[in-house]
Amino acid sequence: MRETASSAEDAAAPGGGARARSGADVERIAKHQKFGPSVFPPQPDGMWQAAFNGERTYPTSTGGDAHRRGIYTFWRRTVPYPSMAAFDAPSREVCTLRRIQTSTPLQAFVMLNDPVYVECAQGLARRIFAEGGATPESRAAYALRLCLARPPAAAQVADLVDLYQDELSRYQSDRAAAEKLASEPLGKLPPGLDPADAAAWDGGCQRRSESRWSLKQKAEMVDEAIQILSEKDSSAAIEFLSAGTDVAVSARAFE
Repeated sequence: MRETASSAEDAAAPGGGARARSGADVERIAKHQKFGPSVFPPQPDGMWQAAFNGERTYPTSTGGDAHRRGIYTFWRRTVPYPSMAAFDAPSREVCTLRRIQTSTPLQAFVMLNDPVYVECAQGLARRIFAEGGATPESRAAYALRLCLARPPAAAQVADLVDLYQDELSRYQSDRAAAEKLASEPLGKLPPGLDPADAAAWDGGCQRRSESRWSLKQKAEMVDEAIQILSEKDSSAAIEFLSAGTDVAVSARAFE
């Protein structure tokens, strides 16, 4: 699944997007307050201080305000909310008819480290455990179906199961890390859910099978671009790369 600024805006102040898929705070979302002032979901410390010579402090929202829809997120053009900016949100200085989509390493870091996405991954992991069946395969298929809104391919399920097994082995040997990833910031695990198992699904939900599965596709695209370049048609190669790949793939091809 491709995260975009529009879906990040809902996930950023979780009330739609990733929050809905995670199943966390469903009652609060269903009855969420409409209208009202802007809110301030979590963002990296010090951003406003750096931009305004230490004269302004970002007032991170708490309670229900921390889980409102992205449309209520406070927007300062000089220091826009970083999660939205990372996923190609326009500057709002002029009207935008079509949003440009990119695929960058920074977006991966946001999804792995932003407290909002960590919390959503924890919620999704708990939902997988509760609703996805009794085997890693059934749970992986359920998770992908939730996130992709379509039946997953067998290769995607197998890849996510492999990722889960790798993460499970890691967290079974590091119980402290498992406890931390499984419970912070969402809270105590439900009864019967082993911290290592929960942390393994947390890691899988954050990294996603789709991202790993696309590596093979990207490698194939690089090979095809190199073939085009070998035929001395650089303009065709540029057009091909810009149509469906990212900066890293482009750089690798032009090496």
